[in-house]
Amino acid sequence: MVFLLSKIHFYKNISVSDCYDWLVEITEKSGDSSVYNKAINLRRFLVEERKLGERFSFNFSESEQLV
Repeated sequence: MVFLLSKIHFYKNISVSDCYDWLVEITEKSGDSSVYNKAINLRRFLVEERKLGERFSFNFSESEQLV
């Protein structure tokens, strides 16, 4: 889902920010707080800000494991 949404701005006249806003909205409606929080962090990392050398992982840590 993430990779599909992240490519839409190449084909349609929309901002990258919109794509990640949709991802956050979709994950919020899923009701899974760990996936929602991961989407929030991804949006922040890709659209808003990131620290020098900061990396993002799609993998869930022990405390974020999907049930």
